[in-house]
Amino acid sequence: MIAILSALSALWSSPLARRALLVLAAGAACAVFYARGLHLGAEQAHAEDADKARAAVAKVEAEYRETEKVHEKVIDSIRVQYATEAATAKAVDAPILRDLGVGVRRVGVRPNLARCNPNPSPTGTTTTGVNGAGSPEFTPKVGEDLYRIPTDGDRAIRKLTALQAWARSAVTLCNTQPKGSKP
Repeated sequence: MIAILSALSALWSSPLARRALLVLAAGAACAVFYARGLHLGAEQAHAEDADKARAAVAKVEAEYRETEKVHEKVIDSIRVQYATEAATAKAVDAPILRDLGVGVRRVGVRPNLARCNPNPSPTGTTTTGVNGAGSPEFTPKVGEDLYRIPTDGDRAIRKLTALQAWARSAVTLCNTQPKGSKP
């Protein structure tokens, strides 16, 4: 250790060596400060880029949330429309089905469309009815079942229509590209 100190004091006593050591020390200090400045500049640029990216993501998310809200309103509208149509159909069909089931209303076949058969039919038709003698009528249960065929079809069509409206809205939502985003 003493040998190193004596060598440094000998170098320091020479003016040329002293200047060289000062230039080297100044150069090293400049290099350290320059590298530190580059590092800080890169960190700042990275932080700015990250902030811009977060802001862009937040903007796209907000736009998508607004699109989702519109979609939810459409779905609610579809539900209300379906429920209203179903309730209206039920209000119309329920008394008719009740009357058919108890025999207040009867379903028959026009006399000119059916030939009268004096023997009772296994399908439940009778040969005396409200249209006069020889006018075949169905039993109340058969009349009710016949009326249910188109009402079941109408219910299925209402469900399908609501499902199609929902599917259109979902496809529109899925195909919506937020502004500024790339496909």
